[in-house]
Amino acid sequence: MDDFCFLDDVEEEMALGENSEDEEMGLEENSEDEESFATPAKKKGSYTLLRKLEVVDYSNRNSVHSAAKKFSVTRSRVQEWRKQEARLRQQL
Repeated sequence: MDDFCFLDDVEEEMALGENSEDEEMGLEENSEDEESFATPAKKKGSYTLLRKLEVVDYSNRNSVHSAAKKFSVTRSRVQEWRKQEARLRQQL
């Protein structure tokens, strides 16, 4: 019976405002140190016209999925460039 009292003890501690084990170990949710673990925002990159066409050509020979994987872009980006292929080739 004592094995199942743990949840009651935790609920009681929370109601009384007592520190949980996580807080005692410095793992509380609202820690001021959280900002030090934040990852920096990824800088948006731009792709050259030749790079876009290279991706489009590869996707036409293979698949959208394989092109996205090979060139580290999203599938939707490859699809977008494929739709723009004629305009991109005119800009050459």
